[in-house]
Amino acid sequence: VGDVSGKICDINMSSQFQPRETVSLDGLWKFKVSPKEDQETGFREAWFNSQFQDYIDMPVPSSFNDVTANRTIRDYLGWVWYQRTFRLPASMQNGNFLRLRFTSVHYYSKVWINDCFAGEHEGGHIPFELDWPCDVDITNKADSLPYIYPTFTITVAVNNTLNN
Repeated sequence: VGDVSGKICDINMSSQFQPRETVSLDGLWKFKVSPKEDQETGFREAWFNSQFQDYIDMPVPSSFNDVTANRTIRDYLGWVWYQRTFRLPASMQNGNFLRLRFTSVHYYSKVWINDCFAGEHEGGHIPFELDWPCDVDITNKADSLPYIYPTFTITVAVNNTLNN
C-alpha cells in the first residue's frame, strides 16, 4: 500500500569544481502514525518542528506496511511521519549546493529540514530531488571546535492514499 522504499534520502553535494559527495540516511528512523480520526494532527501540532516523543523505530528503506506485525500500522492508510537526526561531514559544510534525493516515497510526501519546509512531491516509486532549504545554515560556526558539527533533523510526512 504505502512505503518508503529504496534509499529514502541521500544528501548530495555538488559544485562546479568538486566531485559529487553523498551521505546516505538509510537506517532506523523515528516513525509515528497520524491519528486515523484526525489526519491533520501532525501538521496542526507542527510535528516537523520538534523531536518525536511517541514513536517506534522503523527501518528505512522499507514499507511500513510490510515490516510490522501491528495490524493497525500494517493496514494503515493516511499520513505517517518519519524523522531522523544526522550530521553532515565537514566537507559538505562549506556552503556548496546541497540536494535531498529520494529514491522512492509512496505516494505523497512533504519534507522539512529542522523546521524549514524543503518541498513536496506526488507520485509513487519514482526518484525525486529537493533543494536543501536555504534557511538552514550548513556551515560550521567559527566558535565551535572543528570536530563538532551541527545536527540537523529531517522530517518526512508521507500519505500513502492515492487521492489526498
